[in-house]
Amino acid sequence: MKPIHKFNSGRGATLCNECRVIIAEAWVDDLVCDQCKKTHIADDTNSVSSWNYRVIRTEDGDEPWYAIHEVYYDDNHAVDGYTMKPVTVGGNSIDDLRWTLEQMLKSLDKQVIEDE
Repeated sequence: MKPIHKFNSGRGATLCNECRVIIAEAWVDDLVCDQCKKTHIADDTNSVSSWNYRVIRTEDGDEPWYAIHEVYYDDNHAVDGYTMKPVTVGGNSIDDLRWTLEQMLKSLDKQVIEDE
């Protein structure tokens, strides 16, 4: 198994091989996050993540505009920030694309975040 290195808003990031949360905002050799070291996560919808994909509603003139962004959370699980631009889909394999699209689809079932 090798570390998963990706770009996160133009910066390098290392993802957990099990739950895909960001381990470090740099390319490091770690394979799994601290949470996954303690327990195996069978369903990432029940895991505690530092980020996920969410739909954010903004205004485009007089019309609402919906887009999917990476949303980051603080230690109390409150929204701490999100990417300025909506995310795109890319990866090193078809499995990476599938995982990303599945996570994006899950965001459609969560409460929409209103851009303030």
